Amino acid sequence: MHAPSAYRPGWLGCAPEAGSAKIMHRLRLGTRGSLLATAQSRLVAMALQRLHPDIAVELVIVSTRGDRNQDVPLQDVRDPDFFSAELDEALLAGDVDFCVHSLKDLPLVRHNGIVRAALPARENPRDVIVWRADVPARLTAGQPLRLGSSSPRRQGNVADFLTYALPATDRPPVIEFLPVRGPVDVRLAGLKRPRGDTGALDGVVLALAGLARLWNDPAGHAALGSLLTNVRWMVLPLTKCPVAAGQGVLAVECRAGDEGVLGLLRGLHDPETAELVALEELALGSTDRTDRPGLGVTAIRHGELGPVCFVRGSMSSGVVERLDWRRPAPPHQAIGFDGIAWQRACTRQPSEPL
Repeated sequence: MHAPSAYRPGWLGCAPEAGSAKIMHRLRLGTRGSLLATAQSRLVAMALQRLHPDIAVELVIVSTRGDRNQDVPLQDVRDPDFFSAELDEALLAGDVDFCVHSLKDLPLVRHNGIVRAALPARENPRDVIVWRADVPARLTAGQPLRLGSSSPRRQGNVADFLTYALPATDRPPVIEFLPVRGPVDVRLAGLKRPRGDTGALDGVVLALAGLARLWNDPAGHAALGSLLTNVRWMVLPLTKCPVAAGQGVLAVECRAGDEGVLGLLRGLHDPETAELVALEELALGSTDRTDRPGLGVTAIRHGELGPVCFVRGSMSSGVVERLDWRRPAPPHQAIGFDGIAWQRACTRQPSEPL
């Protein structure tokens, strides 16, 4: 079949090795063309081939409007299908058999003809700041730090966190956020630009999951090796900097009614990842649509408390910060002591000098 001009097919290392099981099925996997997207798609393809050695997976590169238009800041994008529309069209037209997305790039409501076949096990969901090595010296000198991020959520939460998390100096740190778009390697390149350049950065906020997947991918490792030399790392805590809902999770989708492909893909599904994602989507879906860009929601499984969801960000009503979890019911006929209420009821008076 002739591929439309928007598609660029290729095996990209996903064909079974010589001497392996006889090929019984060939599947076409639709993916965006960035280093990260193809690395993530290769991960899914290899996982699928481990489950089904008789399958060959061909990666088909689909150019999306989100990849072509990198001038508009993400906070100004009003298109929920910015990174998925063309992949959806290819899937529905039968040009590919399934697609791999970063879950956080997908709208909450999907096309009726497309089903979520699997959410594979999640990579570390946290955000990370990659800094230039000389940032401590610039802090000491009282110079502003230029931090790359186009996300209102990251800008709000990270700015609050850095006011006390950076090394102590004689004056509060001055953080200037610069909008950045494009692939991970392009964003990291801002750390290597000479100071004075328009795009020069002191640090850039990125998803740790994307960096980990690229580092473990041969093509990604080759691209990032020089960019990650002589840098400093700061992994951001989920308590103060929860991330976008679904960050670190891949969504594997296929056509509704394609039971053969759906049956093959179901083996990739991780129920625990799906449970935590559902908590995040519930927390995000319960807020007004206009407040969602500034809100971080990340669920993890706590050893004692079970699933917990960190929620923090700027909303129209102000900054919200809470922990959502399945609070157990109090024991029957128990009487609790509310120490906070008792403190508020007390009147504090200065003590007499001794």
